[in-house]
Amino acid sequence: QTLLYHKPKGLVVTHSDELGRETVYSRLMSDAALPAALRQQGALHAVGRLDQNTSGLLLLTTDGRLLHHVTNPTAHSRAAAGSYAEGGGAVSKTYVARVARLNASAVERLRRGGVGLGGGLGESGPAEVELLEERGASCTLRLTLREGKNRQVRRMLHGVGSSVIELRRTHVGRLCLGELPAEGEVEEEE
Repeated sequence: QTLLYHKPKGLVVTHSDELGRETVYSRLMSDAALPAALRQQGALHAVGRLDQNTSGLLLLTTDGRLLHHVTNPTAHSRAAAGSYAEGGGAVSKTYVARVARLNASAVERLRRGGVGLGGGLGESGPAEVELLEERGASCTLRLTLREGKNRQVRRMLHGVGSSVIELRRTHVGRLCLGELPAEGEVEEEE
């Protein structure tokens, strides 16, 4: 079974947190609407992650094939991809980001790839980037990636001289956040 979950900002995606922060799993396990079989410790696994300050679409599954397919880029094949990916390649992930304003050359660098990510993660691959809105000192972008390195969108934007103000994942492959309601924002600890 696979759940589409609208993760609010503030939750961490881990089974337990050494800092005592609320997790996606603790929130879900307390939800009486979730079938009892899925509320068992360790039954659900996140397909990829979203950092604490990112909201949006998170897949949780009991399906080991799906988990392996989306989180292991070397495992992608047409047969395994099925309905999860477009044409059997890496599963795309789409984000909407409000960021400190970017110039045209920074947007082009994101599109070309090769932006240093730091932390030993190498460089980014090419991304689809669409400018949705410009307002004051910020703009809103839609970014589609076909790789999933740790905090990649934030690192890419930092690498071109910008920073993320707000970040939300809207799609994983063909699966869409759509109108799936969030449970409400969780207050950030200062």
